[in-house]
Amino acid sequence: MKKAIKNFIALPPQTKSSVSALISAIWNSVLATGKLALSIFKGIFFLVSGVINIFFALAKLECHWGLKNYHNQSFKYRNIKVASFLLVAGIQYSIYMLSLIFWNRTVMQYTDFLSINIALIAFVELGFAIKGMFDIKDKGHYYRDIKLINLCSTFTSLMWAEVALLSFTTGSTNMLYCGISGAVVGLVIICISIYIFFAPKVSLIDRKYNSYKKVSKDIPDEFAKDIKLTLSKSKIFGDYIYTATKKNDIIDGQIIRGRNAWHTLNIYYKIAIILFSEILIFAYGICAIIYFFKNLKLIKKLDSQMLELGYEKISTQNETQNT
Repeated sequence: MKKAIKNFIALPPQTKSSVSALISAIWNSVLATGKLALSIFKGIFFLVSGVINIFFALAKLECHWGLKNYHNQSFKYRNIKVASFLLVAGIQYSIYMLSLIFWNRTVMQYTDFLSINIALIAFVELGFAIKGMFDIKDKGHYYRDIKLINLCSTFTSLMWAEVALLSFTTGSTNMLYCGISGAVVGLVIICISIYIFFAPKVSLIDRKYNSYKKVSKDIPDEFAKDIKLTLSKSKIFGDYIYTATKKNDIIDGQIIRGRNAWHTLNIYYKIAIILFSEILIFAYGICAIIYFFKNLKLIKKLDSQMLELGYEKISTQNETQNT
């Protein structure tokens, strides 16, 4: 077992992502099969949850096949399919959870032991999902999509835990809370699917390599051989920095993202964040959305700064090739 883990860690990043996607897709398929079987005896909630797991599995398989270049389909086509699977899953989940409010639908009665175990599994899954989101940093479109699908799956697991925990408590508004929370989860999944669809057009992944040439002799040259320009600062998500080297009148480099706050925290703060992750993840998500929109024009900002210093862009390269 230890040898297998070491061999997995030693794999190239793209191969590791492909294997992780396949394992995760298989796990979602197993969950889907189990839930669909339970739906025969326990009701429609398991049917809906099982079908959603199928969509998650299909989305992850598209990422796996994309990394393996299976059937030679274009990245754009696969990305549309991934986004579409999540979009359908989000719409279906929202409609079902709203039915708890508007059609007075009920869910099965869970025991306290089963509810606690479901919550524990969801909590562990959330911890892995959060870690995965911190690890995304510029590792390719498919890798990012896999982690976002995992996050969507985690949200539905948390929702399942909420339904289970509230099912054995008394209160006429329990299904109202579940319905509202479930609709919000479905809406979040829909928003993530829309983000996945548009991300290649606005992401830095395909545009991080930028070269410039000196065009104005009137502006004094402030650059040495090694160049670092800070484009955006964030302790939570990491700074965006343009690092480059200068040779004659050509500056060639890439935009990199620095280490985020997670890597600088001591173990006690990390444990505290994990313990309160169910609350903090929503705050983190809001901050992530703000940071994303804040840096939509990062390339234009770099171009503008370089032009002010007498340098004009000559190329933008794509090293990741949409992986």
